[in-house]
Amino acid sequence: MAGKEYPRVKQLRTFPIVLLAAILLYAPAGIAQEYTLRDLYIEAVKNSEKIKHAEENLYIAKMGRMKAWSVLMPRVTAFGAYNRYSEAKFTVSGALSQPNEADNWVVRADESFSLSIRKLDALKISGQLVVKSDFDLENTKSDFILSVATAIMTRSKRKKRSK
Repeated sequence: MAGKEYPRVKQLRTFPIVLLAAILLYAPAGIAQEYTLRDLYIEAVKNSEKIKHAEENLYIAKMGRMKAWSVLMPRVTAFGAYNRYSEAKFTVSGALSQPNEADNWVVRADESFSLSIRKLDALKISGQLVVKSDFDLENTKSDFILSVATAIMTRSKRKKRSK
């Protein structure tokens, strides 16, 4: 009797599966809500990988422009030192050899000039890349809203035909 199962046991196994399928098929109809095109677009833009990729490209282009500007800016370096001693020390003749405290502060600005136009060309190209990336982002968003609207219209047409 090891291979033989009773019909009642088979019914008990299939009942939970049938019940779960019925719940899944009829529950969304009661929970469903209507969305506007704007709501769907906002949700789709938040979750779109293509738009996130275009936004990251724009960010990278802006960082590249900042890097191109940084080459043209002068380099400023500042540092200092402060020493405090336990006591002032004097030489035999009475001259001060070590004061109670001493400080030293330095600010330095460096700028390197080049006869080549390479740095200015890099700045110009980086600016153009930012503009291009911004246009690409807007284009991606426009294409995306068109595809979302098309999908909604297709769904709406199918729903009308089925009624």
